[in-house]
Amino acid sequence: FNAAVTLESRGIPRLRGLALYSWAFIKAVVRRYKFLDLHITRDGHKEMRPTLALTVNLGLREGGFLVTPRAKLDDGWFDYVEAGPLSRWKALTLLPRLAQGTLPIDHQLLRQGRCHLVDVQSIEPMAIHLDGELFCTEADHIQGIRVSIRPAALTVLSTQPGHDPV
Repeated sequence: FNAAVTLESRGIPRLRGLALYSWAFIKAVVRRYKFLDLHITRDGHKEMRPTLALTVNLGLREGGFLVTPRAKLDDGWFDYVEAGPLSRWKALTLLPRLAQGTLPIDHQLLRQGRCHLVDVQSIEPMAIHLDGELFCTEADHIQGIRVSIRPAALTVLSTQPGHDPV
């Protein structure tokens, strides 16, 4: 679904930032709302379930939304949020909380956590975006992706307010 929002945002010429992604989110809920049966392995723990969206972040934001508010660039972990088979209405009602970084931690169809490795496999082709840019669409017939972190592999200078440069 995250890539569907990115696809929708490309057809919205005049908006920018949070307004653009909010409108693209609403359009994607109407036009591109589907669940994929994903096989997700996080740090060796395997599960299969219908999934609307999966975000794996190093930083705090995705498309201006504060999706993983507890993420730290320098801690050697990914922070993730996984949305299961939410109704369209529930997804729309969660939009403001997604933007503000206040998604409910105890919601039965939302999972949040931390990991070093995520492997995602699907029977159906997936649309995937990386850092807000499309990596592939369903037409590319990509059915899997593996994302892993290599702690301290890069030297990064962070200018986040309240944080020392790393």
